[in-house]
Amino acid sequence: MIAKHLDLSRITSLAPSTALVVGTFDGVHIGHKYLVEEGFKAADNVAVLLVYTNKKLTKLHQKSGVLTSLEDRVEIFEKFGVKTVYLLNLGDELLKLEPCEFINKVLVPLAPNSVIVGTDFRFGRGAKGTGEDLREFGKNVFTTRVLAPLYYENEKVSTSLIKELLSKGKPKIAKSLLGRYYALTGLVTKGYRLGNKLGFPTANIALDPSYFVPAHGVYFVRVKFRANYYFGMASLGYHPTVNKVNVPLLEVNIFNFNENIYHDALTVEFIDYLRPEFKFESVDTLIKQLQKDRENCEFKIEKGEY
Repeated sequence: MIAKHLDLSRITSLAPSTALVVGTFDGVHIGHKYLVEEGFKAADNVAVLLVYTNKKLTKLHQKSGVLTSLEDRVEIFEKFGVKTVYLLNLGDELLKLEPCEFINKVLVPLAPNSVIVGTDFRFGRGAKGTGEDLREFGKNVFTTRVLAPLYYENEKVSTSLIKELLSKGKPKIAKSLLGRYYALTGLVTKGYRLGNKLGFPTANIALDPSYFVPAHGVYFVRVKFRANYYFGMASLGYHPTVNKVNVPLLEVNIFNFNENIYHDALTVEFIDYLRPEFKFESVDTLIKQLQKDRENCEFKIEKGEY
């Protein structure tokens, strides 16, 4: 996999018979995978032009956090079979380009056989360029395919829809639209060690504030640690019963696991939502509920519900 920032002053043309898939891909879901799959039908190779910006004109849904970082997106596209990802940061100069100028300065020098975008892709000054503009201005260099979105129950598959599902405690449906479990990665930090006292030792995960956080509550999860996977249950929220906090915490009780993992990175994949977070009358009541939560997870493991 080649992943690099696109230098407009030194663009070299793509390999022969290459389809270029263009977009922001802020969630990298099944709709984006569909674009790549269609690219492979049109050409021998597929490259991705991933357009992003650090300017404060990012879409409103990005203010609640991102589903995938730039690094995440590159990794996912590699799993799709893409060999080249160009990262294009829309700075001030690029944002001023008219649609035809954007095509002539960015896409024409790459010389793809075809350019593939979704119907909602926009580009150029004021985001006024459309798929039809791509087709017209680039017709002497490449063909253009503008693909219709995929739908789930009459709603367009989108990052916004996936976030809505996750915020409602529906990670299973979100997985079907993402094509993978939604996951958060962070470093293990020392906490209050309350889990040990309750009989459910937990790893406390320091969350990256740039990521979208799903509904608070208790989850059945899968944890990735150094290329190995373990099942467990996780609590995401404010500790309402004991040691209440002001910032959401992600704590994971990993099943059949006994290693010192402080300062290591863990990836927590959200499989199923077990229950919301609420304050218990006593610590004993909390312990009984945690036992039920674990039994629920173990039942799901036994039945293969993951």
